[in-house]
Amino acid sequence: MSAGVQAKLLRVLQEQEFERVGGSERVRVDVRLVAATNRNLEKAVADGRFREDLYYRLKVVTIPVPALRDHREDVPELAQFFLEHYCVKHNRLMRMADGCMEMLQAFSWPGNVRQLQNVIEGAVIMAGNGEVDPEVLRGHLGISADVDGDAGLKGTREEAERKAVEQALASSGGNVTEAARILGAERQSLYRILKRLGITPPRG
Repeated sequence: MSAGVQAKLLRVLQEQEFERVGGSERVRVDVRLVAATNRNLEKAVADGRFREDLYYRLKVVTIPVPALRDHREDVPELAQFFLEHYCVKHNRLMRMADGCMEMLQAFSWPGNVRQLQNVIEGAVIMAGNGEVDPEVLRGHLGISADVDGDAGLKGTREEAERKAVEQALASSGGNVTEAARILGAERQSLYRILKRLGITPPRG
């Protein structure tokens, strides 16, 4: 939010009233506000990009949501939920073939749950013979077919992570902040990933 919008929102929260655009009467409100962000607001406050008074007005009850890679034990249940949802949406009857759940749990998910959701929908649309097989998932995850087994797990994760990051950078025109938003990651976290993978953001 811009500084002006932050000030207006703070005023509404403090006074519990506002004026409609073009109106002259004050309207009373009684609301409960739920806010979400993938930004580091404490740093934004320190940098002067977010109002400190608004930050503390919003920060009443905080619920941290860990990245999907930090709770991979939930991946099978989430994947099954999305599978059933998109089977209904696309009028399909599908199941996961052997090896699919293991592949999904091994993936690093730089785009978090939204990426998992998109992968499952794409797999449902493209799969045949009544099941999603590992080859279909490899295509949607950007994993080469010749990378398999425990010995290649680290390489599999890194290859998929690299492709996801490169696609986000391409979509954002090389803007790291926008690429981080696409991936659902903190900007500084993405900079560390870029350094680890040896990727230089394109210009322009």
